[in-house]
Amino acid sequence: MTPPGPLAPSTVTAAIIGDRFGLRGTEFAAAPAARGLCGRVWRLETADGPYALKELFWPTDHDEGQIRAQVAFESAARDVGVLSPESFPTTDGDYLCHLPDGGLVRLFGWIEGELLAGPDGAARWLGQTLSRLHRLPNAVVGEPDTRFESPPESWDDLLAALRRQRVRWADDLARALPRITELATLVAPAGRDDWVMCHQDIVPSNVMRTPAGDLVLIDWDNTGPALAEQELAAALMNWHVVGDQVDTEGIAATLAAYEAGGGPARLTGRSAFSAYLGAFLADLHTQATVAIADDLDAEHREVAVARVAHRLAGLPTTATLDEVLRLDRQRSTR
Repeated sequence: MTPPGPLAPSTVTAAIIGDRFGLRGTEFAAAPAARGLCGRVWRLETADGPYALKELFWPTDHDEGQIRAQVAFESAARDVGVLSPESFPTTDGDYLCHLPDGGLVRLFGWIEGELLAGPDGAARWLGQTLSRLHRLPNAVVGEPDTRFESPPESWDDLLAALRRQRVRWADDLARALPRITELATLVAPAGRDDWVMCHQDIVPSNVMRTPAGDLVLIDWDNTGPALAEQELAAALMNWHVVGDQVDTEGIAATLAAYEAGGGPARLTGRSAFSAYLGAFLADLHTQATVAIADDLDAEHREVAVARVAHRLAGLPTTATLDEVLRLDRQRSTR
């Protein structure tokens, strides 16, 4: 589906949003505060202080019932010390706000700070946060994202389309296909008996450091049921592994903090990486497709090209997976 056009940060749009959320004196800051693959964040000034307004690029990917489950999970996490922006509903009680031009937005509390540039100094925080989330007694709501349970198909068709358009990085993808095929064999559905609610996107770029030094976990849009061990494995990969480079000290610090906090998960084998690999390969396939989609704005395509390069450079190996497993077994035998 082609997304609606970019949100117009006009006085008219600001007034509509203010009315929908019951805010006074709303106006947009001059430029977006942040931009990701699925949305853009604007600082919305109001008579009562700033808010973060998230413009959602792909409206059909969002469901009000799912959002309510996410908000409940966020709230429970804040109660045990996981800092996050508060979500605000419209005056009708809905968290998703549909605009007259077809756009879709959500409203959050404004967090003053900066996104983490990398994992440095946050390994213990990561372990503590995961242990707190995985020990929450929340009821599991919803179904797992299919991206986490089945690998993308039709890589050959995608490669052929890239070559027809003479995309300069088509050969890079072709060289990566044997490894992609090997990793795809590790992606499979997991048993449903041990599901817990998980954030499922705990990466450095979804963490903000406030002026006081506190770390705040943002972007809970992927919240849903998953296995704790798979979220733990994904976090270790996203924070401490790039391609075949493994930060053993960072992994050890995260695992030590996770265990000290009572985190219940252990990595039982390569299957622990199934959700991580499913999401990684799905992102690579999707962004490569977006990069050559002629019905999308140039901005979406440019971001997709950069993302493809990032993913290809960071494509893991089975050797790195096994090294992470070895480090987890070490803490189990101490």
